[in-house]
Amino acid sequence: MKKLKFISLCCIISILTANFVFENINATSGGKILYVGGSGLNNYTKIQYAIDNASNGDTIFVYSGTYYENVVVDKTINLVGEHLNTTTIIGDVTDTIWMTGNTACIKGFTIRNNKSQGAGIRLTWDHHVVENCNIFGVKYGILITSSSSNLITNCTFRNNEYGIIITGCKCARGSTNSIIYHNNFINNDVQARDEWSNIWNSKTGNYWSDYAGKDENNDGIGDVPYNISGGFNKDYAPIMKPIDIVPPIVRLVFPNGGEFLAGNVTIKWKVWDDCDANPKIDIEYSMDNNGWHTVAIGLSNTTEYMWDISALPVKKNYSLGITATDMSGNKGRDASNGTFTIISPPHTDFIKPKKGFFYFNNKEMIPLPGNLTICIGAIKIQVNAFSDIGIEKVLFYLDSNLTAIKTSEPYEWVLDKKTFGKHEVKVVAYDNAENEVSKRANIWVFNL
Repeated sequence: MKKLKFISLCCIISILTANFVFENINATSGGKILYVGGSGLNNYTKIQYAIDNASNGDTIFVYSGTYYENVVVDKTINLVGEHLNTTTIIGDVTDTIWMTGNTACIKGFTIRNNKSQGAGIRLTWDHHVVENCNIFGVKYGILITSSSSNLITNCTFRNNEYGIIITGCKCARGSTNSIIYHNNFINNDVQARDEWSNIWNSKTGNYWSDYAGKDENNDGIGDVPYNISGGFNKDYAPIMKPIDIVPPIVRLVFPNGGEFLAGNVTIKWKVWDDCDANPKIDIEYSMDNNGWHTVAIGLSNTTEYMWDISALPVKKNYSLGITATDMSGNKGRDASNGTFTIISPPHTDFIKPKKGFFYFNNKEMIPLPGNLTICIGAIKIQVNAFSDIGIEKVLFYLDSNLTAIKTSEPYEWVLDKKTFGKHEVKVVAYDNAENEVSKRANIWVFNL
C-alpha cells in the first residue's frame, strides 16, 4: 500500500512538472524549419551550421546520415532526427551535444563519441527535453549540471561509463525536479547517479538491466524500488523488460510529388518496425498546404490503399502523409516529397456506331428499337478522347482482345473481321499521367 501511495504521489508530481516543462517546450513551436542533409537545394551540410542560422522557436530537421561533429545548442529550438536508428551524431573528445540555452528539445538521434570521453548530451540551464535517443559508448550518456526541470524519456543508454549523472555545485544552481522515466539503462558501468533530488518514474519507471527484484504479481513492474546511486533517489516503478522505443520507419512510395491524378488512386507505402510486423496505418491529405484531413485510420499494414479522389476539388496542389503506430505506441511518419495535382479524369465516348442504329457497310441507315446496334459488313469504330493534360493513347478491344492502339487523332479502328454474332467493343483512353477511362458497347456484327 505504501508503494502504491508513493507511486501515485510521484505521478502527480510528474504530471505537474511535465506540464511546466512542456509549456516551455511548446514555446519553441511556430518558427521556421531548417533542414540538414538530404537533397534539398538550401539544406545545411552540418547541424551546427543550421543552429547558428536558426532563431528561437525554429525547428531543425536532420535527415538520416552520420554527422561527425560536436554540437552546441544555445537557442530555444527543436532538434529533430529523421529516425533514431539512421540519424547518428558522432562527437570527438568533448561532449557530443551541449545544450547550453534554455528550453530546447532534442529527439530522434543515435549519439556516440569517437574517444569515449565527455557526454553524449550535456544539459545546462533548464527545461530541456531529450526524447527517443540512443546513447552509447561515451563516458556520460547524459550529464546534467546546474540544470533543472528537464524531461528525459524513451531513450536507451547502453555500454557507457555512466548512463545518466546529475550533479552540480552545492553553492550555486542545483539540478532538481527533472523527470526521467520510460528509458532503457543497459550494461552501463554505473546505470545512473543522482546527487540531487529528481523524479525517476511516472506511472512506470525505467528498465534497468541489473535490477534484481521480482515481479510477483506479473504486472510488468518490479516489486521493490531500484536505488539510484549518489543520494536517496529511487525508481519506484522499475520496468521488468526492455522498452520498445524505436518508432517504425515509414516510406511513402506513391504518390510522392509531381503526379497528375484522377479517379481512384492506389496509395503505396513501406513500413519497417523492429518489434511489430503489423503496425497500424493512418493516412492524411493536405490541400494547398491548408491543414491535414483524414483519408483512413487504423489500417492494417497492407502496403496499399485505394483512395477515391473523385469528389475532391481539381487543379489544386495536394500532399499526402502516412503515419505508422506500433504496438508500443511509437509513431513513424513520412509525407510526399512534393505536391501532386488532382485533375478531371480523361473522357472518351463512342462516335460510331451509335447505340440503337442499323449500319450497312459502315453507313448509318435507320434507328432501331431497344438500343439495339446491328452492323452488316465492316464497321469503323470511332471515339473521341480528351483530357486536361492531353491523351497519350487509346486502346481498342474486341471481346477482351487488344486489336489496335492509337496515339493521335482520329481515334478509330475498322472492325472487318469475318464474324456472325454479338460482340463487345471496349475502348480505354489514357491521359499523359496514365489515368484511364473506358467505355463499352455491345453490337451485332454480320460480316461474312
